[in-house]
Amino acid sequence: MNTQISDPRRRKEIRIGEVLSESWSLISGLKMPIFLRILALLLIDAVIPGILFLIFLLGTIKGSVSLLVLIVPVGIVYFFIALFLSAIIAASCILLGVRQAAGMSLDVKLVNAECMQQKWAIFGLSLIAFGIGVALKLISFIFIFIHIPGFIVSLLTFLVTLYFVLPIKMFALPLLLTKHCSIGEALKSGFTLMKQYWLPAIACYVIMLVLAFISELLIILWIWTIPMFFAMFGIFFRDAYGLQNKRNVQAQPRGQTPSQTQTHQQQQPEEPEEQLPDLEPPSVIDNPPEEEPPAK
Repeated sequence: MNTQISDPRRRKEIRIGEVLSESWSLISGLKMPIFLRILALLLIDAVIPGILFLIFLLGTIKGSVSLLVLIVPVGIVYFFIALFLSAIIAASCILLGVRQAAGMSLDVKLVNAECMQQKWAIFGLSLIAFGIGVALKLISFIFIFIHIPGFIVSLLTFLVTLYFVLPIKMFALPLLLTKHCSIGEALKSGFTLMKQYWLPAIACYVIMLVLAFISELLIILWIWTIPMFFAMFGIFFRDAYGLQNKRNVQAQPRGQTPSQTQTHQQQQPEEPEEQLPDLEPPSVIDNPPEEEPPAK
Protein backbone atom coordinates (compact mmCIF):
# COMPACT_ATOMS: atom_id res chain seq x y z
CA MET A 1 0.00 0.00 0.00
CA ASN A 2 1.28 3.44 -0.88
CA THR A 3 1.53 5.55 2.26
CA GLN A 4 1.92 8.81 0.38
CA ILE A 5 -1.36 10.52 1.15
CA SER A 6 -0.89 13.79 -0.67
CA ASP A 7 1.13 15.62 -3.26
CA PRO A 8 4.69 16.10 -1.87
CA ARG A 9 4.86 19.44 -3.71
CA ARG A 10 2.29 20.82 -1.27
CA ARG A 11 4.39 19.99 1.78
CA LYS A 12 5.17 23.11 3.75
CA GLU A 13 8.33 24.31 5.38
CA ILE A 14 7.58 24.03 9.08
CA ARG A 15 8.62 27.02 11.19
CA ILE A 16 8.73 26.74 14.96
CA GLY A 17 7.15 30.12 15.69
CA GLU A 18 4.30 29.58 13.24
CA VAL A 19 3.54 26.12 14.66
CA LEU A 20 3.38 27.40 18.23
CA SER A 21 1.27 30.39 17.23
CA GLU A 22 -1.22 28.29 15.27
CA SER A 23 -1.30 25.66 18.03
CA TRP A 24 -2.45 28.34 20.45
CA SER A 25 -5.13 29.53 18.02
CA LEU A 26 -6.50 25.98 17.62
CA ILE A 27 -7.13 25.13 21.27
CA SER A 28 -10.69 26.44 21.11
CA GLY A 29 -12.95 23.42 20.87
CA LEU A 30 -10.19 21.01 21.90
CA LYS A 31 -10.15 21.89 25.59
CA MET A 32 -13.15 19.89 26.81
CA PRO A 33 -12.63 16.61 24.87
CA ILE A 34 -8.91 16.65 25.66
CA PHE A 35 -9.51 17.53 29.31
CA LEU A 36 -11.92 14.59 29.76
CA ARG A 37 -9.38 12.23 28.23
CA ILE A 38 -6.61 13.52 30.48
CA LEU A 39 -8.83 12.84 33.49
CA ALA A 40 -9.30 9.28 32.21
CA LEU A 41 -5.51 8.92 31.86
CA LEU A 42 -5.00 10.14 35.43
CA LEU A 43 -7.56 7.62 36.62
CA ILE A 44 -5.85 4.76 34.78
CA ASP A 45 -2.23 5.72 35.47
CA ALA A 46 -2.47 7.16 39.00
CA VAL A 47 -5.73 6.66 40.89
CA ILE A 48 -6.31 2.95 40.24
CA PRO A 49 -2.62 1.98 40.82
CA GLY A 50 -2.74 4.00 44.05
CA ILE A 51 -5.81 2.10 45.23
CA LEU A 52 -4.19 -1.24 44.37
CA PHE A 53 -1.03 -0.21 46.23
CA LEU A 54 -3.04 0.67 49.34
CA ILE A 55 -4.83 -2.69 49.20
CA PHE A 56 -1.55 -4.58 49.00
CA LEU A 57 -0.02 -2.37 51.69
CA LEU A 58 -2.88 -3.11 54.09
CA GLY A 59 -2.56 -6.78 53.26
CA THR A 60 1.16 -6.65 54.05
CA ILE A 61 0.51 -4.97 57.41
CA LYS A 62 -2.07 -7.60 58.32
CA GLY A 63 0.21 -10.38 57.13
CA SER A 64 -2.05 -11.62 54.33
CA VAL A 65 0.07 -14.11 52.39
CA SER A 66 -2.42 -14.39 49.54
CA LEU A 67 -2.22 -10.66 48.76
CA LEU A 68 1.58 -10.66 48.89
CA VAL A 69 1.70 -13.53 46.40
CA LEU A 70 -0.55 -11.64 43.98
CA ILE A 71 1.45 -8.39 43.96
CA VAL A 72 3.71 -9.24 41.02
CA PRO A 73 1.22 -10.97 38.66
CA VAL A 74 -1.49 -8.38 39.31
CA GLY A 75 1.02 -5.58 38.77
CA ILE A 76 2.20 -7.03 35.45
CA VAL A 77 -1.33 -7.62 34.17
CA TYR A 78 -2.50 -4.16 35.16
CA PHE A 79 0.58 -2.57 33.56
CA PHE A 80 -0.33 -3.94 30.13
CA ILE A 81 -4.03 -3.14 30.59
CA ALA A 82 -3.13 0.43 31.56
CA LEU A 83 -0.71 0.70 28.61
CA PHE A 84 -3.42 -0.50 26.22
CA LEU A 85 -6.09 1.89 27.52
CA SER A 86 -3.67 4.82 27.73
CA ALA A 87 -2.55 4.21 24.14
CA ILE A 88 -6.14 4.30 22.88
CA ILE A 89 -6.92 7.50 24.78
CA ALA A 90 -3.70 9.21 23.67
CA ALA A 91 -4.38 8.18 20.05
CA SER A 92 -7.84 9.75 20.22
CA CYS A 93 -6.27 12.99 21.48
CA ILE A 94 -3.79 12.98 18.59
CA LEU A 95 -6.56 12.32 16.06
CA LEU A 96 -8.59 15.19 17.51
CA GLY A 97 -5.55 17.42 17.02
CA VAL A 98 -5.23 16.28 13.40
CA ARG A 99 -8.90 16.99 12.69
CA GLN A 100 -8.61 20.42 14.30
CA ALA A 101 -5.50 21.27 12.29
CA ALA A 102 -7.20 20.08 9.09
CA GLY A 103 -10.24 22.27 9.76
CA MET A 104 -12.61 19.35 10.32
CA SER A 105 -15.32 18.88 12.92
CA LEU A 106 -14.33 17.37 16.26
CA ASP A 107 -16.78 14.48 16.16
CA VAL A 108 -15.85 12.56 19.30
CA LYS A 109 -17.93 9.49 18.39
CA LEU A 110 -16.22 9.12 15.03
CA VAL A 111 -12.79 9.56 16.60
CA ASN A 112 -13.55 6.92 19.23
CA ALA A 113 -14.83 4.53 16.58
CA GLU A 114 -11.70 4.97 14.49
CA CYS A 115 -9.40 4.38 17.45
CA MET A 116 -11.30 1.27 18.54
CA GLN A 117 -11.15 -0.12 15.01
CA GLN A 118 -7.35 0.27 15.01
CA LYS A 119 -6.87 -0.56 18.72
CA TRP A 120 -4.39 -3.40 18.27
CA ALA A 121 -2.28 -1.47 15.78
CA ILE A 122 -2.26 1.47 18.20
CA PHE A 123 -1.21 -0.85 21.02
CA GLY A 124 1.54 -2.27 18.80
CA LEU A 125 2.95 1.18 18.08
CA SER A 126 2.82 2.03 21.79
CA LEU A 127 4.76 -1.12 22.64
CA ILE A 128 7.39 -0.20 20.06
CA ALA A 129 7.70 3.33 21.46
CA PHE A 130 7.87 1.97 25.01
CA GLY A 131 10.51 -0.58 24.00
CA ILE A 132 12.64 2.09 22.35
CA GLY A 133 12.50 4.23 25.47
CA VAL A 134 13.46 1.33 27.75
CA ALA A 135 16.30 0.20 25.45
CA LEU A 136 17.82 3.68 25.26
CA LYS A 137 17.54 4.06 29.04
CA LEU A 138 19.41 0.79 29.56
CA ILE A 139 22.09 1.89 27.10
CA SER A 140 22.49 5.16 29.00
CA PHE A 141 23.39 3.21 32.16
CA ILE A 142 26.36 1.73 30.31
CA PHE A 143 27.76 5.22 29.63
CA ILE A 144 27.26 6.20 33.26
CA PHE A 145 29.27 3.17 34.36
CA ILE A 146 32.21 4.30 32.20
CA HIS A 147 32.22 7.61 34.13
CA ILE A 148 30.60 9.90 31.58
CA PRO A 149 28.82 12.74 33.47
CA GLY A 150 25.24 11.80 34.24
CA PHE A 151 23.83 15.12 33.05
CA ILE A 152 25.34 14.72 29.58
CA VAL A 153 24.16 11.11 29.33
CA SER A 154 20.64 12.05 30.45
CA LEU A 155 20.43 14.94 27.97
CA LEU A 156 21.67 12.84 25.06
CA THR A 157 19.34 9.97 26.01
CA PHE A 158 16.41 12.37 26.15
CA LEU A 159 17.15 13.86 22.71
CA VAL A 160 17.81 10.50 21.06
CA THR A 161 14.61 9.10 22.58
CA LEU A 162 12.67 12.04 21.15
CA TYR A 163 14.21 11.45 17.73
CA PHE A 164 12.99 7.84 17.68
CA VAL A 165 9.68 8.18 19.58
CA LEU A 166 8.31 11.46 18.18
CA PRO A 167 7.93 10.16 14.60
CA ILE A 168 5.80 7.32 16.00
CA LYS A 169 3.44 9.68 17.83
CA MET A 170 3.57 12.61 15.43
CA PHE A 171 3.54 10.91 12.01
CA ALA A 172 3.14 7.11 12.14
CA LEU A 173 0.18 6.94 14.53
CA PRO A 174 -2.07 9.51 12.80
CA LEU A 175 -1.08 8.06 9.41
CA LEU A 176 -2.14 4.61 10.56
CA LEU A 177 -5.46 5.98 11.86
CA THR A 178 -6.30 7.96 8.74
CA LYS A 179 -4.75 5.86 5.96
CA HIS A 180 -5.34 2.41 7.53
CA CYS A 181 -1.89 1.26 6.46
CA SER A 182 0.21 -1.38 8.22
CA ILE A 183 2.41 -0.65 11.21
CA GLY A 184 5.55 -1.17 9.13
CA GLU A 185 4.45 1.25 6.41
CA ALA A 186 3.43 3.86 8.99
CA LEU A 187 6.78 3.59 10.77
CA LYS A 188 8.73 3.81 7.51
CA SER A 189 6.85 6.93 6.45
CA GLY A 190 7.13 8.49 9.92
CA PHE A 191 10.89 8.02 10.24
CA THR A 192 11.41 9.27 6.68
CA LEU A 193 9.64 12.52 7.56
CA MET A 194 11.50 12.78 10.86
CA LYS A 195 14.78 13.01 8.93
CA GLN A 196 13.41 16.14 7.27
CA TYR A 197 11.61 17.76 10.22
CA TRP A 198 13.64 16.56 13.21
CA LEU A 199 14.80 20.02 14.28
CA PRO A 200 11.42 21.82 14.41
CA ALA A 201 9.73 18.69 15.80
CA ILE A 202 12.14 18.30 18.72
CA ALA A 203 12.32 22.07 19.32
CA CYS A 204 8.53 22.48 19.44
CA TYR A 205 8.15 19.45 21.68
CA VAL A 206 10.78 20.72 24.14
CA ILE A 207 9.18 24.17 24.22
CA MET A 208 5.80 22.58 24.92
CA LEU A 209 7.35 20.51 27.72
CA VAL A 210 8.69 23.71 29.28
CA LEU A 211 5.25 25.31 29.02
CA ALA A 212 3.68 22.20 30.57
CA PHE A 213 6.19 22.33 33.43
CA ILE A 214 5.39 25.98 34.04
CA SER A 215 1.67 25.21 33.96
CA GLU A 216 2.18 22.79 36.87
CA LEU A 217 2.53 25.84 39.09
CA LEU A 218 -1.09 26.66 38.26
CA ILE A 219 -2.93 23.46 37.40
CA ILE A 220 -5.67 25.39 35.62
CA LEU A 221 -3.17 26.28 32.86
CA TRP A 222 -3.23 22.62 31.76
CA ILE A 223 -6.59 23.37 30.18
CA TRP A 224 -4.67 25.38 27.55
CA THR A 225 -1.22 23.77 27.36
CA ILE A 226 -2.31 20.15 26.90
CA PRO A 227 -4.74 20.84 24.01
CA MET A 228 -1.99 22.99 22.51
CA PHE A 229 0.28 19.92 22.62
CA PHE A 230 -2.08 17.84 20.50
CA ALA A 231 -2.87 20.73 18.15
CA MET A 232 0.89 20.94 17.51
CA PHE A 233 0.95 17.23 16.59
CA GLY A 234 -1.91 17.81 14.17
CA ILE A 235 -0.16 20.77 12.53
CA PHE A 236 3.03 18.77 11.98
CA PHE A 237 1.09 15.88 10.46
CA ARG A 238 -0.93 18.20 8.22
CA ASP A 239 2.00 20.22 6.94
CA ALA A 240 4.47 17.34 6.66
CA TYR A 241 2.08 15.41 4.41
CA GLY A 242 0.88 18.51 2.56
CA LEU A 243 -2.77 18.20 3.57
CA GLN A 244 -5.10 21.06 2.84
CA ASN A 245 -6.64 22.98 5.70
CA LYS A 246 -10.37 22.82 4.93
CA ARG A 247 -10.88 25.89 7.09
CA ASN A 248 -8.65 27.97 4.81
CA VAL A 249 -9.91 26.39 1.60
CA GLN A 250 -13.52 27.09 2.49
CA ALA A 251 -12.66 30.61 3.59
CA GLN A 252 -11.26 31.66 0.22
CA PRO A 253 -11.23 29.46 -2.90
CA ARG A 254 -8.18 29.74 -5.09
CA GLY A 255 -8.30 32.60 -7.57
CA GLN A 256 -11.10 34.50 -5.82
CA THR A 257 -11.01 37.72 -3.92
CA PRO A 258 -12.56 37.88 -0.42
CA SER A 259 -15.66 39.65 -1.82
CA GLN A 260 -16.10 36.97 -4.49
CA THR A 261 -15.65 34.28 -1.86
CA GLN A 262 -18.38 35.77 0.31
CA THR A 263 -20.78 35.96 -2.67
CA HIS A 264 -19.97 32.39 -3.64
CA GLN A 265 -20.60 31.11 -0.08
CA GLN A 266 -23.96 32.86 0.01
CA GLN A 267 -25.02 31.26 -3.25
CA GLN A 268 -23.82 27.74 -2.48
CA PRO A 269 -25.73 25.52 -0.01
CA GLU A 270 -23.76 23.89 2.78
CA GLU A 271 -22.31 20.52 1.85
CA PRO A 272 -21.79 17.60 4.19
CA GLU A 273 -18.31 17.17 5.58
CA GLU A 274 -16.01 14.98 3.53
CA GLN A 275 -13.30 12.62 4.69
CA LEU A 276 -9.91 13.88 5.83
CA PRO A 277 -8.46 15.88 2.91
CA ASP A 278 -6.48 13.97 0.29
CA LEU A 279 -6.75 10.62 2.03
CA GLU A 280 -7.39 7.55 -0.07
CA PRO A 281 -9.13 5.25 0.62
CA PRO A 282 -11.73 7.28 2.58
CA SER A 283 -11.29 6.99 6.31
CA VAL A 284 -14.09 5.80 8.55
CA ILE A 285 -13.50 8.76 10.83
CA ASP A 286 -16.14 10.46 8.71
CA ASN A 287 -19.38 9.12 7.34
CA PRO A 288 -18.69 7.79 3.81
CA PRO A 289 -21.22 8.80 1.15
CA GLU A 290 -23.98 6.30 0.63
CA GLU A 291 -24.12 4.58 -2.73
CA GLU A 292 -27.27 5.02 -4.74
CA PRO A 293 -29.09 1.79 -5.65
CA PRO A 294 -28.74 0.78 -9.31
CA ALA A 295 -31.53 1.91 -11.57
CA LYS A 296 -33.93 -0.85 -12.53
